[in-house]
Amino acid sequence: MKKFALILFFIFLIQSAVTGQPEGVIDNDRIFTSLLSEGLSRLTDALTISGKDKIYLVSNVEKDKKFDFLLMNIRRMFPDYKFITGEINIKPDFRLVFNNLNLKTVYKNEGNNPVKEKKVIRELTVNYDVNMAANDSSVYSDVFMKKYEDKIPYDKIPDVEYGAEDFAKGKIPEGSFGDRLLIPLIVTVVSAIAVILFYSVRSK
Repeated sequence: MKKFALILFFIFLIQSAVTGQPEGVIDNDRIFTSLLSEGLSRLTDALTISGKDKIYLVSNVEKDKKFDFLLMNIRRMFPDYKFITGEINIKPDFRLVFNNLNLKTVYKNEGNNPVKEKKVIRELTVNYDVNMAANDSSVYSDVFMKKYEDKIPYDKIPDVEYGAEDFAKGKIPEGSFGDRLLIPLIVTVVSAIAVILFYSVRSK
């Protein structure tokens, strides 16, 4: 009976070394939306004074996925305002120019005990410069930079990146040489001990 209990204990160790307690984590897109919302909320007063009946041309040096994501969030936050991006031949009342737009995802090794569930440090950064002008006269300008950081399970990275654009994905860090060597070694040794104990119990 004691040997059977030992087998169960070693099986539990194997599961703990390979997997871990599941955790719910927020996906990267939602975090970027939250960070942008904080920055774009600063536009509220300038837009309120300028008026909902005006036309706002939103532009950026590069019209890429980052800009598309920014524009989507502007329209979501201020649904009653008229934002265009130049595809419509209409003279705008105001120009909303974004520069140095950056949305970046970085993962870093936490360096925790490799026997436990491996985690990584997740860093999501949003920064940009914005200037709002009418007839070449600036009425509002701002520099925004915000970073979000937390720790997530290594195996949750595909979940938080699911369906995300490239800027919401980061390079997955590799474990240290010791981590990559130690974990398979522990699993192999524990598995071998469990098998030996199992056949030892059966033989008696």
